[in-house]
Amino acid sequence: MNCPSKKKAHTNIDAAEIALIEARIRFEGSTVVNVYECEDCGSWHLTSQGDINPRLQEMIDSGALEEEIKKYEWREKYGD
Repeated sequence: MNCPSKKKAHTNIDAAEIALIEARIRFEGSTVVNVYECEDCGSWHLTSQGDINPRLQEMIDSGALEEEIKKYEWREKYGD
């Protein structure tokens, strides 16, 4: 799907939330905090604005996000 905003389009909220969490894991300093359904294309996009996504917040609160970041960094440094 293409969107006039040029943002990456995700087909549903679940796919967008997974992309949100992956972005926070893979890209140090990522500021994305939530997802939204686009009025222009009907797809879901990531955003750095607004309240933090509940799924992301749960991962932060539980420490799971930090663990996933460490795993990712290990794989990047030493391979699988």
